[in-house]
Amino acid sequence: TDHRILRRPQKERGVAPFGRPNLDNAVLVDFYRDRFPNGDPQTERNLGLGLLKLIRMNMLQSPRHAERALRLLEIALGRDPSDGSVRQGKVEAYLLLNRPVEALSEAEVLLPQQPENGELLVQAAYAAQGSGQGDRALAYWRRAVKINPFLADDQLQLMQLLLRTEQWDEAQRHCEELLRLDPFNVSGWQARIGFLLRQGQRAEAQRTFDVIRKLNPPDLARREEWFRQMLR
Repeated sequence: TDHRILRRPQKERGVAPFGRPNLDNAVLVDFYRDRFPNGDPQTERNLGLGLLKLIRMNMLQSPRHAERALRLLEIALGRDPSDGSVRQGKVEAYLLLNRPVEALSEAEVLLPQQPENGELLVQAAYAAQGSGQGDRALAYWRRAVKINPFLADDQLQLMQLLLRTEQWDEAQRHCEELLRLDPFNVSGWQARIGFLLRQGQRAEAQRTFDVIRKLNPPDLARREEWFRQMLR
């Protein structure tokens, strides 16, 4: 037996190229459907949550599938209004559909029951930001980061919102934590430069910008222009 793996399979040999399958037009069925002669009562719930998982994995494209997931989850929630996973799925679906007001409304129904749900707090924070409710978004980001301080992206989101509201000291603390978690985060280094310039440390700011140059982000020219403006 030839056990060698074809690293670059040729089409002419009838071997399909490796890659993620395209499920957009696939028919998704209930794996356990044969066990329920009268229909699986969990069909809508499982399929709705499954669609959202496939969207998160970039195996399906929203919004068409997010719309379908939302309809299925609404049916499931009608059967069991206490199902927290389904309600949180609705929050996610609303966010995917760019409907932040409805996402926030659903999140705030569930949060009193699950106040330590970090993922839900992040969803609520994004929904509040999308709804133009900055103070509420800030409160949710703070809670989310307090529960799980080890996610660099959450530290970044909180830091950026604090910068927009000019809460410099708190923003600087989260900037340092962000760079501790992710030393390659260009936005974190740029924020640190801003703090150094506010403190009059121009030489240190210039040395710090050299870090950004070494990281060589794709938008380096734009960041160079920002730095020149800040030095004026």
